[in-house]
Amino acid sequence: MENLRYYIMILLILIFSSCNNGNKNISSIANLNIEYYENGKIKSIDIPEDSAKGKTATIWFNSNGNLRSIQHHIDTLNDGIVLWFYPNENLEDFAIFKNGIPNGSSFQFYRDGCIQAHAYWRDGRTSGLSFYYFDDTIGFVKSISRYNDTGKLVGFRRALHPNDDLVELPADKLDSLKPIPLDTSDSSLN
Repeated sequence: MENLRYYIMILLILIFSSCNNGNKNISSIANLNIEYYENGKIKSIDIPEDSAKGKTATIWFNSNGNLRSIQHHIDTLNDGIVLWFYPNENLEDFAIFKNGIPNGSSFQFYRDGCIQAHAYWRDGRTSGLSFYYFDDTIGFVKSISRYNDTGKLVGFRRALHPNDDLVELPADKLDSLKPIPLDTSDSSLN
């Protein structure tokens, strides 16, 4: 979160200290590379983090000026925290990458900001427990999936009884989630 504050401060400094002089790129402001859309809005800002390693953070904007993503990368590969935003600038996805592939926690959110899913990635494959949440509630689990270390789905639990009553899943029961047959016709996996 501290990195996000840093980027917002840099962005505010840029807004108040720079103007579009018609060039596509401006690289003279605090060692930053700024690219503009034809309409004069900022398209991207590259912020060097570690030049020796080629590590950079890039803030991307839509052509209307709204924030689109913040990506940490080494050369062209995502490496570190990557954030994507909806057009309304609510957070859409949060993921951790290493060498261009997901490696760590990821979170997806609905447009209104409520959490949609949480998963853990290891070397580009989903691993361990993944949680999927209802879109009309805050934090109620819709389903839990268990993936083995190779990314294969080995267990699935719905958080609803057949009569649609919500079932609470106590934390001590999550570790006992055993492989169970997967109903491939279940549309809640999509």
